[in-house]
Amino acid sequence: MGGEHDQQRWRGIQPVHGIRGLWPAIDSERVNATAAQSGAGTTIVYTVPANKILFIASMFMVSRNAIVQQCGMHAFIRNVADAEVARLCSNYFETAGQQTSPMQYFPAQEAAAGFDVCVLGDKASSAVRLIFGGWLEDA
Repeated sequence: MGGEHDQQRWRGIQPVHGIRGLWPAIDSERVNATAAQSGAGTTIVYTVPANKILFIASMFMVSRNAIVQQCGMHAFIRNVADAEVARLCSNYFETAGQQTSPMQYFPAQEAAAGFDVCVLGDKASSAVRLIFGGWLEDA
């Protein structure tokens, strides 16, 4: 992230950085990821690297159900045992159609090293895409 790295040059109020889940640390790395799931199943959008923490600040989920039936699509974080630990967004359908769900998280949603950000469609007629933005910090 930007900002003056030489602390000797700071004047007045010091730069804001490293407030957990609110503002990225000075050495953080920006992350933007996207992936789609067509039909029933789960797709991994992003896996958090070792020794890092992912902070998801915003996301956009687009979903479509092609036929008239009950259907659900979800974006979620799962742990290393593949168990869901946080639901980011869900779209449910009773009929054919489309939904878009923009989300902002304040504070940001956290995912530990080895955790996955995933999208899931529960029927063959479903299609879902997740786009998210955030940052990585050292664990």
